[in-house]
Amino acid sequence: MENDETSKFDPSDSDAAERLAEKLYESSQFRNTPWARLDDTTRGQFRQDAETILAASQRLRESRAAKPGINETIPWKNIRPEHRETQHYLAVLDHAEYMDTGGEGIPDRRLKDLREWYEWLTETGFTLDYDPSKGWTYVPREPADGHLLVHVTDHTALTPAAKEVWRLPNSELWPDVQ
Repeated sequence: MENDETSKFDPSDSDAAERLAEKLYESSQFRNTPWARLDDTTRGQFRQDAETILAASQRLRESRAAKPGINETIPWKNIRPEHRETQHYLAVLDHAEYMDTGGEGIPDRRLKDLREWYEWLTETGFTLDYDPSKGWTYVPREPADGHLLVHVTDHTALTPAAKEVWRLPNSELWPDVQ
């Protein structure tokens, strides 16, 4: 359940758990009763479940970002904490890990998502852009971007070695998953 709703859980941010608790509730057996009319005990259980999911999601992100060699290649050095809790950042981590391992040890679901991301970038002609003041956006590929997945701006720091990591792989090198 990794998406923007399962962003980093901050115990002082009651809204994150409340939003996820409502989503869990909407998919549950109680969905025919308005959220506002649930008793405190039922709401509390959904909130506790949401906090558990959010904490697990945060641990997963931290473990993915902590793999040796991955952080060194990421072309943006000042990614704001709130921007690390998005699907865009997870795709960045997955790509970096895939380039580092060739897919070895990465679950099939993540490989499938990565392949779909590569396909989408290829079909649309977009690159991923990051601006610390605005966050992540997709922008049309420009000549300066070459075959990179990332948009080259003054926020992007790419060494020659990092340019190899951040190239869109040829389609025959994409993860082979169904």
